[in-house]
Amino acid sequence: MTTDTPVTPADAPSLAQLSRLKRWGGYLRNAIILSTDTMKVLTDRLMGALRLFAAVGLALIAGLVVYQAISSAKSVLVKPFTVAKSIVDLNPDSGRVIASQLSRELQEAETAIDNTLKGQGTRQAGQNMDDRGEPVQIISTSASTQLGSNIKLPETGIAISDVVDFISSIFGRRNIVGSVYQDQGKLFMQVELGENVFTYSRDLGSRPPNALNFDLIKEMLNESRIDLLSAAAPKHNLYYYCAGKTNFVGAGAQEGALGQWFGYCANLRSSQLTPESLGELLKTLQQEEHKQAVDGDDMLKHVLDNTLANAVEKTKLLCPDYEQTKVCVAAVAASAAPVVAPVLPSPPLAPIAAHPRLPDAYDFQPETSVAALVTGGGVPIPEQPEDVQKYLQQVLQASPPLADLATLQALWDKCQAPDTPPAASLDMLASNQTESDATLLFNNKLYPQAVAKYIEALQKNCKNAFAWANMGVLLTQQKNADTAVLALEAATSVNNRIDWIQNSLCIARAYRDPMALMEKRLEDKACADARMINPANRVVLDKQFYLSIADRYFDEGGYPQASSAYQTALSIDRKLDCNTNKAVKQLYLLETQYQVQGAWKAACEIKNAAIPLPDNRHSACEEELSKFPCPTAN
Repeated sequence: MTTDTPVTPADAPSLAQLSRLKRWGGYLRNAIILSTDTMKVLTDRLMGALRLFAAVGLALIAGLVVYQAISSAKSVLVKPFTVAKSIVDLNPDSGRVIASQLSRELQEAETAIDNTLKGQGTRQAGQNMDDRGEPVQIISTSASTQLGSNIKLPETGIAISDVVDFISSIFGRRNIVGSVYQDQGKLFMQVELGENVFTYSRDLGSRPPNALNFDLIKEMLNESRIDLLSAAAPKHNLYYYCAGKTNFVGAGAQEGALGQWFGYCANLRSSQLTPESLGELLKTLQQEEHKQAVDGDDMLKHVLDNTLANAVEKTKLLCPDYEQTKVCVAAVAASAAPVVAPVLPSPPLAPIAAHPRLPDAYDFQPETSVAALVTGGGVPIPEQPEDVQKYLQQVLQASPPLADLATLQALWDKCQAPDTPPAASLDMLASNQTESDATLLFNNKLYPQAVAKYIEALQKNCKNAFAWANMGVLLTQQKNADTAVLALEAATSVNNRIDWIQNSLCIARAYRDPMALMEKRLEDKACADARMINPANRVVLDKQFYLSIADRYFDEGGYPQASSAYQTALSIDRKLDCNTNKAVKQLYLLETQYQVQGAWKAACEIKNAAIPLPDNRHSACEEELSKFPCPTAN
């Protein structure tokens, strides 16, 4: 039997104390739980705020990157150049130094254009828009486009500047990249902008090949300014093209509204310009609608004013009376002969073909015959063919040469002298423009003026191969064979990789030979070289050779040989062009005037077998050729 132990009064305080301790423990436990929950809530809130801050920061960075990319999308940035390792070892920053210098060169060129257009003082480089909203500066500074070059994106290691470049390329921004290297004693610089690649070089001479040679690089960078700005923007291209400072026309530059302006300037620069076409061009440029079209566009206004001024300048060459008459008509060519030439009876002698722009036979345009080199009329010509030829020979012998052999020889000897420095770039540009004017005079039959212009071009740059060559072609046609050979030999010494120049030299040597030996000149080294340079042009080159010697046969009375040479020239290549038209007329004349039997029939066979020009083009002589009469069958 169990009995309960009674609680004594002494035990009561101990129980009460234990109960209080339990309550306080509960309070503490609840407080700890509450504080933990509070800290957790505060931590979550803080992390949320930090995440929000980070997201806003990244959004701002992304927005800045996109803004920078879009704002520079239409600009061009010069990237550091690639240089040889030997140069990098000496100067690790050489690539960036070259790029910075090129950027300055381009911005200076843009500022020069801006100053020309506005007539203002020097403006600060880097301006993106002018006060009329025209894009003027297109070359961006590295500082404005290499944003964050030292900031790497988290977990990628990609610089922000790389992201800017990538996004900018999507919106159309282009970069100029380049390289500098040495090879075979020369320092080369190659610069690329989009699909356009430009290469420049300088002789190192005694300079150390592994050094930076920054002075030579700076010269090439300065030379590249026009090319790069022309490739960077169509309006800059138009500005330089119409000013005659570049022949480069960028892809797409002739499309849209700018296309007509390139066309006007191309027509004005063409060596095929005539007084009539120049007069039409002047009328077009002076139309009120053109003046209204360029209103508000300083670049186009400058191009219009400059083109008009150049057109008026051309009138001094082709129609000197334009200032008084306001009508551009052909001036009468000055006669080199001291006597008045007779007028040949109908049908007239066919004109001698001008120098061809190979290989397109469509480009062969008629020029003046020997008899037409002197003007006048009213004096009856001798009726007998042999008397006609004798008279023409007397006229030619009495005519002073257009160019003196000794003068040209002295000019060429000086050009080859070791102490003669190469022509500066500005002199080369001026020489090319003068040569173009000379060719314009040549094509308009102003031969003495043309020769004078060719010599002027060579005085500015004696290594102008085209000035030597075209003058040689002209002198060949004027029967000044010795001087023609000198000029064409000089041209091939400057540039021996142009087939038509080599072929023209071969023809000039044939004109210098006795008439009986002319056809053997086809074996001459110059003829062989011409056909090796471009075998595809062999037929056209042979055709031009035989046409030329046929002209000499005809002019010197070798009528049967002339008939044979004309037929040989047209035996393979027969097109509805001016060469075929000329040969047909000459063959007709050989039979009707000079009793060469079968020549007229051969002319008709050539005419009937002639085929149209490629690409559905039409020759200026096609209509006349179609009207050529053939004898009716008996």
